[in-house]
Amino acid sequence: MSLRRRFTLVLIPHSHSNVKELGGPLIVGCGLLLTFVFILGIWSIGSTYVVSFFDGGKLANLERENIQLTSRLQALNHLSESFQDKMEALILREQETRTIVGLPDIHPDIRQLGVGGSEEVTMLSEESDSPSFVANQIHNNLDRLLHEVQLEQASLRAIKEKAMQDKDYWRHIPAVRPVQGPTSSLFGMRDDPFTGLRRMHAGLDIAARRGEKVRATADGRVIHTGVDANYGRFVEIDHENGYRTRYGHLSAITIKRYTRLKRGDIIGLVGNTGRASGYHLHYEVYRNDRVIDPTSYFFPEQRVVD
Repeated sequence: MSLRRRFTLVLIPHSHSNVKELGGPLIVGCGLLLTFVFILGIWSIGSTYVVSFFDGGKLANLERENIQLTSRLQALNHLSESFQDKMEALILREQETRTIVGLPDIHPDIRQLGVGGSEEVTMLSEESDSPSFVANQIHNNLDRLLHEVQLEQASLRAIKEKAMQDKDYWRHIPAVRPVQGPTSSLFGMRDDPFTGLRRMHAGLDIAARRGEKVRATADGRVIHTGVDANYGRFVEIDHENGYRTRYGHLSAITIKRYTRLKRGDIIGLVGNTGRASGYHLHYEVYRNDRVIDPTSYFFPEQRVVD
């Protein structure tokens, strides 16, 4: 009896047209509804395969290319970060060089000029693993590196100009080793080799053979030569720019007081005179009458003067 039931579909138009009625057996309506749902499900499940079939695999290729692009972008991002680390090391050396030549540090606001901006706000709203996010990050890093490179070029030009203005500046800086040989004792606190007590070692000990030539480490004028209970035979040079150097435990002094010297001139020979426990040179550097670590002024290659 239920199979004979009918359904009626009433269509009410927006206009003043007559109301229309559609109807038929209930079983037919249910069949049409189930058919529509079935077709919709098949289309939903198989749409990807249907699209892939009709576009010849282009969608799959695009997905693979997207994965490869993301991987390359991430590798490029790591490379840009590595360049950033190297740039920071270069900036540190540039700052040290500016200090040595007497130039002031570049103001932090100038270094930060042009870094950051609206791109960073955009990146915050994107997923960190999306190609767009990585591309924006690389773009920002490259912008920052470009700004820093341009600033470094300007700074290096300023350093060069400052150095050229004072051609004698470097000749009067004690920036080389006075004798060839290994460092046997560093500047700073140490155990005294004679008493065993902790005390300040105000210079640098360089082990060398007896009679090895000792050379002036910068241009200047000899202001003291003589014999001291601690230093033994020693020479002291005034470099006429606030720097002084002292060379102790010499076996012989080959220069006279008040003599003007050039970097590399021989001033004496290695010995073990005075309070010494072996053949070596005791070398001290003073800046404005304050003793400092000599290694802070050696060239990077730690070379001996020719």
